[in-house]
Amino acid sequence: MRWAKSFARCRPHLAPHSSGAALPPAPGTRSLPLVILLALAAVLSGCGDVSRLALPAETGALHVVTPLSALQAEGFTGAKMRLTQGNLVRELLLDVSGSVVAGTVDNLPVGEWKVTLDLYDPAGDITHSATGTVRVRPGETTALTLEVKPKEGVVEIVADISGFSEPAAVERVRIVFHNNQSSTLERASGHPMLFQGVKSLNPGDYDYRIELYGATLYAADRLYQSPWESVRVHPGKTVRVTWQAASGAAYIETVISRMPDPPGQLRLERDDSRAYLAWSASADPEVASYRIYVKDDEFSSFSLREETPASELVWSVPASILTNGAWVAVTAARADKRESFRSNVVYIPPESQADI
Repeated sequence: MRWAKSFARCRPHLAPHSSGAALPPAPGTRSLPLVILLALAAVLSGCGDVSRLALPAETGALHVVTPLSALQAEGFTGAKMRLTQGNLVRELLLDVSGSVVAGTVDNLPVGEWKVTLDLYDPAGDITHSATGTVRVRPGETTALTLEVKPKEGVVEIVADISGFSEPAAVERVRIVFHNNQSSTLERASGHPMLFQGVKSLNPGDYDYRIELYGATLYAADRLYQSPWESVRVHPGKTVRVTWQAASGAAYIETVISRMPDPPGQLRLERDDSRAYLAWSASADPEVASYRIYVKDDEFSSFSLREETPASELVWSVPASILTNGAWVAVTAARADKRESFRSNVVYIPPESQADI
């Protein structure tokens, strides 16, 4: 037999007994078949050639290709591919001198493998990476194309509140980015005026501001919002942002602007052809117009009915008001829309009551 011939080439030497006979088996043991004994002896002696046994193929190969032409980044200095399945790990360094990154891994046990590809920049930082899953089949080479994407960058934030006007009131600090992402900062150990934190972000330009709070992060406890500032996040890189609270002075000048005086002596007058409201002019020389307000019902509010130039001190009462009755008041208004209090209110009774 083939196995017997293989083991015959590496048969161990057994030392004879002093009497020339083989040693008897130890008490309580069985005699193993000769083929099994020879196999064990060959393995233990280190000269067994088990690789020559006709075993079925249980491994495959993986070929990975990653194009680099679409990446808008500076040159890469290296790439590492890592394959994992359970506790099995295979790693391979790949060449990045061309427009693609490619590599083949042989002798992989069949099954499903997780593939990770990392690209390194000249500083040794991983700036781009790709992941995927592939099934390795017996005796086959499986091809896998990975799409490399930029890795997130890291922003380290240090907020110094020592320049804030009320630092003792600050209990919580938060950084807010223009895309509504935020991160709460923690007070630095041994430095009560410093708050620090870390935020991972996709590569890009960001606007940020610092917010200071009291006991909670609710808007009701917000003490201060800083002006917006900018930071640039690079793939796989860490950028440090140091923010310092600052204060300044403001000069405020106030101009007192008074309301115009209201018109006076509002009254209802009649002649042979009409009924009209008349009033005396406002004492304010800057009055530009007069506004007539009418209330049609005792339970309703006054509403603006008409506006007349400052040169007119009378207003013809419409027939509808004369028929149904109403309450009327007049105000004085300037060109800048500032308006006086109302004049005295005049009640215009319906015509049926006026004739009584």
